[in-house]
Amino acid sequence: MLFSREAWTGLSWLLLQRTARRALASDQPLTSRAYRSYESYVAHQRSKLSLLNLTEYDHAFRAALVERLKAQNWRGKSVLCLAARIGTEVKAFHDVGAFAVGIDLNPGKENSWVLTGDFHHLVFPDRSVDSVYCNALDHALDLGKTVKEIRRVLKPGGTLITDAQQGAEKVAFDAWAATSWRSVDDLANAIVGHGMRLVSRLDISEPWPGEQLTFMTD
Repeated sequence: MLFSREAWTGLSWLLLQRTARRALASDQPLTSRAYRSYESYVAHQRSKLSLLNLTEYDHAFRAALVERLKAQNWRGKSVLCLAARIGTEVKAFHDVGAFAVGIDLNPGKENSWVLTGDFHHLVFPDRSVDSVYCNALDHALDLGKTVKEIRRVLKPGGTLITDAQQGAEKVAFDAWAATSWRSVDDLANAIVGHGMRLVSRLDISEPWPGEQLTFMTD
């Protein structure tokens, strides 16, 4: 078989939803894609990995993230990386001394860095991690539910670090995006509205132009 079943699912979305990027750009602060069911959402998200070659990304983004992380002491801190794909961000946190693990709907085969998991339904205990990292909140179907789960697993004073691409006013979201924001400000306001406190912002160029936002629990 030329393509796996998951790859064909991804190709079908690309062919049948040529307006997907435009559909996720609107005058609303946040826009969510409509799926027939949650199972349809999961199948769509799982299909992406089969269509990607992440070799260059793994090298370039790992190095870029390490440079950013060096500004803080991560030695011995626990970090949960959400939607971590092949584990690039997990490796970066290991490079700076953190105890990190990732989850993803489709981590692929023989992935030592990432467990199968859904950031809408985290299996980890309350108040169990120091930090959560995610650069894929655009893949969350229900941003509020995802942020609620993040808050649940973070220790008091814990941090959420998210790399957010520029909003739909400036760039098109990819065909797998389940949520888009008009601007980074709109995403930040939404997360604050779900009980997190914004403590820092940093312009970034990797993995794409945008901002690194850091939030803290009370």
